[in-house]
Amino acid sequence: MVGPAVLGIKFHGIHLGHSELEARAQIDPQTCVQYAKDIGVYHGIYSAPCTRLVGDCLTQAKTTQDPWAQASCVSAATCQGTTAVTSLLQCQDPSFDPTQAPSLKKALFANLAQCDSCDLSFQNYVDFVYGELSAIGSQDWPSYKR
Repeated sequence: MVGPAVLGIKFHGIHLGHSELEARAQIDPQTCVQYAKDIGVYHGIYSAPCTRLVGDCLTQAKTTQDPWAQASCVSAATCQGTTAVTSLLQCQDPSFDPTQAPSLKKALFANLAQCDSCDLSFQNYVDFVYGELSAIGSQDWPSYKR
């Protein structure tokens, strides 16, 4: 299993005594430890490709309060879960407040669905995830099991 140290992810300490806005965004350090240990694990199943997507999301989102503008974050949320991804982002940047993050951009969804006003098909989703794995240079690929 690849952990945060291997991915080069650093979580900042949680500071007490900040403004109300920063206090609202604080996350328990033990929660950070648990989510960091479980990167790539969803419903008890480890996925190396998911680990790669989460790692890239955390890297790309370091300079933004809008993770859903990052395709790797959208992909990561589908395999890791949105709560885990936003919690990891809070661990990385205690000023990040998931409740204030903008919604998924229409342009990114249109790219994911491969049209402006259609539904997302399973094949579009698979293509999107594989495309993101290719874009980040991953050598790990998901396997589909029913």
